Amino acid sequence: MAASSASATSWLAIPWQALVLDTDRKRFVLDVSEEHLKVAPGFDKDHWPSMADLQWASSVLNYYRYYRMVPYWQR
Repeated sequence: MAASSASATSWLAIPWQALVLDTDRKRFVLDVSEEHLKVAPGFDKDHWPSMADLQWASSVLNYYRYYRMVPYWQR
């Protein structure tokens, strides 16, 4: 997800389990405030982090821990 308030190359790291599928409108919904997204962890679209890096993934999920999500590798 590209951040509208950040530079054009900044993408947000949003865990899949933070998204809710709206089948009627055929879209995903993320129930967070704009202020929350402004400080969300992200990355440069030309330099993706390693998705296998558990430390990076944990840092992203820790940010979203507020929503009581459990990392899929800890279930």
